[in-house]
Order: sequence, then structure tokens, then C-alpha cells
Amino acid sequence: FSSLFVPIMVKFTQYLIVAAERASISVSEYIDYKALKKANIKKIVNAKKEDGRAPIELSYDFMEALKVEIQQVNAYSNKRLGELNEKLSNLVNQQSDKKGSFFKKKSSTAEQLTLANELGEEFVCLTSYIAVNKLAIDKIVKKHDKHSNLTFLELFPRFFETLKLLDITSFDGQILMLSDFYAQLRGESVDKTVQVGTNFERQSIKYWVHPEDMMTVIMIVIQNLPVFFKPDNAPAGD
Repeated sequence: FSSLFVPIMVKFTQYLIVAAERASISVSEYIDYKALKKANIKKIVNAKKEDGRAPIELSYDFMEALKVEIQQVNAYSNKRLGELNEKLSNLVNQQSDKKGSFFKKKSSTAEQLTLANELGEEFVCLTSYIAVNKLAIDKIVKKHDKHSNLTFLELFPRFFETLKLLDITSFDGQILMLSDFYAQLRGESVDKTVQVGTNFERQSIKYWVHPEDMMTVIMIVIQNLPVFFKPDNAPAGD
């Protein structure tokens, strides 16, 4: 799995183009940062220069334009997630019969590993797409706040409660399914009923990871290690 992180060394519009190319997603599916900046933020900036303050109506226009952009991103994200869920379900259901010959199983395992890796890469691209769009939203809102008399959240405090992008927790079920699939390909039997705290030693190593690369790290981990979820009723010390 490759890193999809793109250092912001250029104008943000160019950054979006590079990020789209790395994720193999059309740039037209991303937040139209350039249009929001040119059509909405520029009007606020010009009004502030002329009158010392920008009319609140311009912030409402910006909010409506941003709303449309976020809805389009969510529509694409949910469509792609549905497609990937179907692929994942088919991959798990079509796992080869283990009663086949050794060479047949070996060949089938190699093919399934390739398919699992390709699917994992698609999940990486989708989560990177979401992270980049979240960054675009944060940046364009900050530009609004820089030139508006009131911040975006002061004007629209519930906006992001009703319009949320998917986040990494939206993929917990898929991560677990892929983890189990990789474990089966390794010939491991992952006992999900293992008693929490039995022969278990907690160790923590902290790393700073770019949001675009979070799923990349997760995919590398589940390729090699099983994933366990701590039950809600597990003892606090475990």
C-alpha cells in the first residue's frame, strides 16, 4: 500500500489536482475549492474593502454553495462505499473450497491475496479522498472567517452537525472483515471469543500519521496481524 499524502507545497487548487491523480479519482468529484473562492469568498473580500464590512447575505450565499459541494462529496463517497462493500462481500463469499488440491489452493490463495490488496487500496483511496475534502472545507471556511465580520460557526452553528463527511470509524466493519479474510489466507483461526485480558499484554507505540495515510497504515497492519475489538463490558484494566 502506498502513501497518498501530498505535501502542500503549491497552491491548494494544484494540491487537489495532485491528490486526485494519486487517488485515481476525477478532480471534478472533489470540493470545487477554486469556484468557492472565486465566486463567494472574493465577493466577501471586495465588499469588506469597499464598505468596511461584508453583508451577511454573502455569507449565506457561501453557506448554500458549500452545502451543495459537501452533498456532492457525500453522494460520491456513499456510492463508492456501496461498491466497495459489494466487492468485499463477493470476495469473502467466493473464498475457494479448502478441500481442493494443494497446488489449486496455493494458486487460489495468491489470487485472493491480490484481490484483497487491490480492494484494500481502493479503501485507502476513498478515505484519502474524504480526508482531502475535509481539508478543503476547513481551508475555505477559514478564508471566509478571515474576511467576514462573524465566523462561519457563529452564523451557522449546526451546519456541520447536519452535513458530515464519512470518517475513519465508518469503515470499522470493513476493516474487521478484511482482517479476518487476511487471517484465513494466512491459515490462522482467529478466535473472536478469546477472553479479554487472558495472556494479553498491552503495549503502546505512538506515531503521527497524516489523515490521508491513516487507512494505509491500517491496511498494512491487518495484512499481518488479526484485529480484535474490545467488548464494551471488558474490565477497565484490560
